Amino acid sequence: MKNRVLLLTGGLGFIGSKLLFNLEENYDRILIVDSLHPFVHKNLSLKISSNITLVSGKVEDARTWEYAFERLNFELEFIDVIHLASETSTGLSLSHPSWHTNPNINGTSYLMEFLDLYPGKVRRVILSSSRAVYGEGAWSQNENKVYPAPRRKVDLEGMNWSPIYNGNSCDYFLPSSASDTLANPCNVYGATKLSQELLLKIWGSAHDVQIIILRFQNVYGPGQSLDNGYSGVLAFFVKEALNGRQLNVFEDGEIVRDFVFVDDVIGSLTAAVKTSRMEAFVGDIGTGSASTLFEAADVISNYLAIKSPSRVNNFRTGDVRAAVCDPTKTKEFLDKACTTSLSEGLISLVEWAKEEINL
Repeated sequence: MKNRVLLLTGGLGFIGSKLLFNLEENYDRILIVDSLHPFVHKNLSLKISSNITLVSGKVEDARTWEYAFERLNFELEFIDVIHLASETSTGLSLSHPSWHTNPNINGTSYLMEFLDLYPGKVRRVILSSSRAVYGEGAWSQNENKVYPAPRRKVDLEGMNWSPIYNGNSCDYFLPSSASDTLANPCNVYGATKLSQELLLKIWGSAHDVQIIILRFQNVYGPGQSLDNGYSGVLAFFVKEALNGRQLNVFEDGEIVRDFVFVDDVIGSLTAAVKTSRMEAFVGDIGTGSASTLFEAADVISNYLAIKSPSRVNNFRTGDVRAAVCDPTKTKEFLDKACTTSLSEGLISLVEWAKEEINL
């Protein structure tokens, strides 16, 4: 009997729970490792088929991997890994760094030690990384490509929103691409995601295992936690709007993001699992389209016929001014693009959220 195995960490979260439906037929067994944290998995209804095994535990806990080994202690053909488990909030990472270093860095280390138990059997590891590894990213200043330092609180308090390089404000942002944009995190979360990448690259090279690293832009869509304030600004906007509250958009509304719909992310991960290409790869998952937070808030407000958003001068330390990717290389590698428009995706999110909060 063939035992083609998928190990899916964070498999019952926002992205993982949707991904399962796309991958069940490709494997004989799927092993999910998930902490089932109630803050993320509120009202989770477990509907697991017979070929799926769940290990409930934190990835940074050695006992979790002992339980996982007990459930995979048999002869198998190969293992594919999709590593989604991660603590994700940028804001909290500055005030509670250990909340992020423990699952993101130590958890990845334990994963590698677990995979060492199956020499020659691990085919590929796919990591969900983040656009946060770029920090402020690349900007243009006097037509030169520069990498500004993280924005200082004193500048933000003075409403100087653009990053500063050599004492002067930058002119405009440049889309990030893993092939030619330096990684330069400006918060603890971004640093932990870059650490994950480096750890897995080293491990993959040493063990001749394909490592595919996908740096997600801002993922949103149905299934996103409406109660976790750090799960995504669009989910927060939708919940506020459904309660009839005017949306306040920070930094004068002009923060720029590349919002990517969750179904497009699922499609990209599925393509990564099924690809016949076996070389290592680092790429960006996004639409390549820039949208301001005000534009997103305006779509939600108009759709729900509430008061137009308000531009405010509040800010959140650790956030970047602009984050948009150039997904060209990823499209070529995966033969897959992220095509859902922001308005289409937001309407889908709003309609789902209405049902969630019984409106």
